[in-house]
Amino acid sequence: MPIIIDNACCIGCGICVDICPESVIDIDHSNEQGLHELDEIAIVVRKEDCTNCGLCITECPAECIELDNEPSVHQMETEAEKEDLKKDRLGILEKIIKRYVEISISDMCQLLKFEEEIDLKKWLIDLPDHVGFEIRIDTVYISSKLQDDSSEAQKAIDELLKSFSDIEYKSNKKL
Repeated sequence: MPIIIDNACCIGCGICVDICPESVIDIDHSNEQGLHELDEIAIVVRKEDCTNCGLCITECPAECIELDNEPSVHQMETEAEKEDLKKDRLGILEKIIKRYVEISISDMCQLLKFEEEIDLKKWLIDLPDHVGFEIRIDTVYISSKLQDDSSEAQKAIDELLKSFSDIEYKSNKKL
C-alpha cells in the first residue's frame, strides 16, 4: 500500500523526502493553485515504488503521513496473479505426488514455476520429516506412502499442501 500525505497538516520540512529510500516523496514548490497555505509541501510522486518501510510515517514531525488502505488496481492484479499462481502450484504439486517416484529439483522447480531452485529447496528442507519427500543430490524422492489411496496418505498430502500454501504467504515471490 502506498502512503498518503495530508497536505492540510504538512509543514514542508522535507524530512520525509530525505528519509525515503525509494524517492517516493518530493517537495512541491509551486502551490500554483493555492491548494495549501505553505509554498512548499510534501507530495507523493511515485506511489508505485513505495515499499511500505514506514520511515516517512515514523519521522514526520507533523504526523501527517499514513498508509493508503485502498489497494491500487496494480496491487489487485498482483494479488489475483499470486492467487492464481498458488492454485496452479497446488494442482501441479498434487499431480507430481501422484505421478512421480522421483523428480529432479530442476524439473520440479520448472513445473511449480519457481524462479530459483534455491526457493524450492528451502521449502523442501523446511518440511517435516514425516511428510514424505527425500532429497538426494539434485533429485527429490517421493515416498510411496503419499501415493496410495489411504486416508493417512491424504492426510499427509493435505499437510504438505498446507505447508506449500503457507510458504506462499511467507515469501515475496516475484511474478
